[in-house]
Amino acid sequence: MHKVFSSSIYGAAHDISHVPSENFLIHSHPFYELYYFISGDVKYIYDGAIYDLQPDSFIIVVPNVFHGIHVLSDKPYERYTLHFTPDVIRQNRRELLMGALPTLQTLHGEGGALKHFTPDAGALGLKPLFEEFDRLYELPHTAHPMGVETLTESILLRLLLHAGASSLPSETQVFQAGLRDLDEVLTYIHQNLTKKLTLEDIAGRFYVSKGKLNLRFSQQTGFTVMEYVNRCRLKYAQQLLLNGLSAAEACQASGFGDYTAFYRAYVKQLGHPPRLDKREPAVKPAPLAVKDRLPFRAVGAFSALHDGGQAEVETTIWDNNGSVNISAQDPAILRDN
Repeated sequence: MHKVFSSSIYGAAHDISHVPSENFLIHSHPFYELYYFISGDVKYIYDGAIYDLQPDSFIIVVPNVFHGIHVLSDKPYERYTLHFTPDVIRQNRRELLMGALPTLQTLHGEGGALKHFTPDAGALGLKPLFEEFDRLYELPHTAHPMGVETLTESILLRLLLHAGASSLPSETQVFQAGLRDLDEVLTYIHQNLTKKLTLEDIAGRFYVSKGKLNLRFSQQTGFTVMEYVNRCRLKYAQQLLLNGLSAAEACQASGFGDYTAFYRAYVKQLGHPPRLDKREPAVKPAPLAVKDRLPFRAVGAFSALHDGGQAEVETTIWDNNGSVNISAQDPAILRDN
């Protein structure tokens, strides 16, 4: 079963599938995702941590954070997913409702009332709201945009009420003097993560001095620009190791040119050498075809639906041999299957 709504500012789906995956399907995207797990035999990886999902597990995926699923068997895998940008929320409510969500800062332990992972979210009362998408699906298409926007606001309001006053946003820090929104900087970093990236290159891209870029970036994320780049590369390398790549392959595929630097950084950040994270597959897989390669990130936002419920999207698929841009008509390539 595949029920889906899609526009330029949101993507909502209710899916039931029965196909196991050989490895984790890892990707990132520049928008929020709310993931509500109903049933199945699934592990979920989020920012390097692996969770065994139970019914009513709920995950808030922060933009540009690596995440993905590993479907372990052909048991029915049922879930609701909601992807959205802030534009889906009416402007007079946007700051309040978005303030309930985790950010990069709260993800890494700097406060925040709502956590990114709730193992038993039944008490939050979210499931009935997600189930309303099924009823909305039966209505005429003209009702879908308003319905999705209203349900998204209702879900965020429920999260805000659960979080309480501690989640109310303070005055938002913004980029100034020629530096565009932080989301654009983060998206640029993730789109070029496996290429050569320097602070000078990134600052030049956004027409701002290196000092100002580092200052504003660290104020909002808690990291300097290059600390964040290396942290993301290491998390991605760890997930490649969990998928069976060797340490040398993970080093190259994640953007590190020098293995010694990679090894030292890995031990410093994760506390153990790369070999301890390598998972040996039971059977060494054959070289992957383009359509089977590991999904890394979505380029752009959401796409219009075509007949048969398939979304035509452009994505960048990564493996240890590099990247290739393709147009895919298989919605599973970007969704958490």
